[in-house]
Amino acid sequence: MSHPQQFLNPDLQIPDLRAEVISLLQQIPTGSISTFGSLARALGDIKAAKWIG
Repeated sequence: MSHPQQFLNPDLQIPDLRAEVISLLQQIPTGSISTFGSLARALGDIKAAKWIG
């Protein structure tokens, strides 16, 4: 039986994507619409559209 590996918790500088998405959502005026793609572009990564959706 193998032993589980221990992983260190490195101090990674990963931006909090959820907070950025929420901030973008709050900037959409009431009654307006936006797409997942346009939000992803505003974040600088069109591939984020799937994650946002």
